Amino acid sequence: EEDQAVYSSGPQLQDWLRHRFPDCPIARDPVASYGLVHRLDRETSGMVMWAPTYQSYYALRLAFATERVQKEYLCLCDGWLPQEPRLLDGGIQRILPKEPGAGRH
Repeated sequence: EEDQAVYSSGPQLQDWLRHRFPDCPIARDPVASYGLVHRLDRETSGMVMWAPTYQSYYALRLAFATERVQKEYLCLCDGWLPQEPRLLDGGIQRILPKEPGAGRH
C-alpha cells in the first residue's frame, strides 16, 4: 500500500523558522531538514525538536539513530482532575533551576 502525502498551501513550519531565525543558516537549508530533528511524539501534533546549528543537528540525529535518546514527559496539575480521559490543551514550558544545582535534593 502506497503512503499518501498531505500537502498544505498554508504556511509551513520551515517558513516560520526561516523568518523567526534569519541568522541561522540551517533554518534555510532543506538538505538539513531546516534544522528539524525529530517529532517527539508522532501520535500527537505535539512538540518538534529543532537544532539551531549544524553541529547540534547532526549530534542529535546521531543520538536518535543510535537510540541514545530517552523521552520523559511530566504533566503537572493544580487540584484534582476527573478520572475520565480529557484533552489537556496548553503550552509546554521548560522550567530551569534558578541556580546550578538548585532544586536537587
